[in-house]
Amino acid sequence: PPPGTLAALECRADVAARRVECGGAGLPAGVHADQVFGGQGVNVLLTSTNVGYNAGTQIFSADVTVKNLLVQRLGTSTGTDTAGIKVFFAADPAVTAGSGTVSVENADGYGLFTSVNQGYFWYHQVLPWKAVSAVKHWRWSVSPGVTGFTFKVYVSTPVLPVVVFDRLVAGNLDVYRVALDGGDTVRLSTTLTDEFDPTASHGKVVFVGYQDGDAELYSMPLTGGAPTRLTNSFKITESDPALSPDGSKLAYITDVSGVGKVWTMNVDGTGAARSTAGFSFSGSIEVTPSWFSNDRLAFVSTDLGSGDIYGMTLGSLPSLLVGGSSADLQPAVSPDGGRVAFISNRDGDTEIYLYTVSTHAITRLTNRVGTDAQPAWLSDKVLVYTVFVGSTPHLEWMEPATPGVSHVIPTGPGNAQRPSAVLF
Repeated sequence: PPPGTLAALECRADVAARRVECGGAGLPAGVHADQVFGGQGVNVLLTSTNVGYNAGTQIFSADVTVKNLLVQRLGTSTGTDTAGIKVFFAADPAVTAGSGTVSVENADGYGLFTSVNQGYFWYHQVLPWKAVSAVKHWRWSVSPGVTGFTFKVYVSTPVLPVVVFDRLVAGNLDVYRVALDGGDTVRLSTTLTDEFDPTASHGKVVFVGYQDGDAELYSMPLTGGAPTRLTNSFKITESDPALSPDGSKLAYITDVSGVGKVWTMNVDGTGAARSTAGFSFSGSIEVTPSWFSNDRLAFVSTDLGSGDIYGMTLGSLPSLLVGGSSADLQPAVSPDGGRVAFISNRDGDTEIYLYTVSTHAITRLTNRVGTDAQPAWLSDKVLVYTVFVGSTPHLEWMEPATPGVSHVIPTGPGNAQRPSAVLF
């Protein structure tokens, strides 16, 4: 996840009061782990019970559980493996009251996370949303003169990616979310009008809806709930929403000027403004924005005739990234900003390609008869996209490092398309 989402847990032990409490803390750079995150009560919740101190053995102990507050499953990267969750110590415990020494007495193992030789407790299981782990008994060796100490722990775990998408079932088009293995499928929008083209970040999903008569943008919690209308433009179409990596901004297309142009606004619907003012001619069409970072976008424009991909920093004019006589469309920027997946008919069929920003190299990723489209990054290593078999779409995922291997995401009956990764 982007650095802004990372956090840690700063914990304080009161030996005399037999109490352990944890809150948020900062995370250093240079992390080596599957995913490291936290924020007590935000993404995970660590809870201690049965806290005690045995003066004879000089052991301070607590039973500790981990609760998953994310819609993603923790402890698995594929849905079939069980890597588990490791809560590791960023540094040795530090004495804050009294005198003496403190050390972790019964770590399950030691590893390289943010530095070498860090002890960890291993919860060897998979945790779905809202699930609480089995109890692990944590022990510290505490000198008799110590009455208080602090320690900082992080949570390291693989996270099973989750996708939001729209699906047409029995004539009703709605927004859903699903895990990469096809599990945990949830219908998010529930009206009788069409809701589609979702984007998700930091607990929110934004989508296009027709419940108020024309195409407007709506927001709702990723866990479901009542939608909030973000735009209110009679007989004007809003489309192609894209939430920024930190979840604070929304890029989208509006045809308020007669043809579609890129606009941005705050995630609460305030501060709407055109982002490409002064670029191209009034009749050129702009579509499908995607974020490089919280202030830089990629999008498609017909400025040169065919569809071409441009990049721009907000407040500056765009520059061409990928162009030519073919139609290069639907850019999707990788989380690290180093690559752009897109679709093109440059070789005849509509396939997915990869543009590397540093080298300008273009690589073809899909190669089959039929249309592959709507790419989205689940991580820097995984792409999800829509495969059209005839006119029937379904979702698949692949690793660009091995482009010949793809995997179907079983989403149930109906036509599934327009996937977007759930960022946290």
